[in-house]
Amino acid sequence: LQMMHTDTKKSRQQLEILYEYLRCDRKLTDVAHKLDMHRNNVIYHIKQIEDKWHLDLNDPDVRLKLLISFEVINFIPFTE
Repeated sequence: LQMMHTDTKKSRQQLEILYEYLRCDRKLTDVAHKLDMHRNNVIYHIKQIEDKWHLDLNDPDVRLKLLISFEVINFIPFTE
C-alpha cells in the first residue's frame, strides 16, 4: 500500500512492472514482451524497486505475499 500512495507516473509504472514480473514468474523476457519494453529496462526497474522498498524478490515468500497483495487490491476498491 505504501507503493500505491506514492502516486506518480514512475510509481505506477513500477507497480505495473512488479506485478507482471511476479505474474511471469520472474521471466524478464516475458515481462519485457508483455509491457513492450527492453529486457534491460525491466532489469533496471526491478533493481530500483528492490532497493527503494528493501525487497528480496529472490525470496519466494516475499514474491507470494506481494502477488497476493496485488490480487487482494484488485478485488477491493481502493479509497482513502
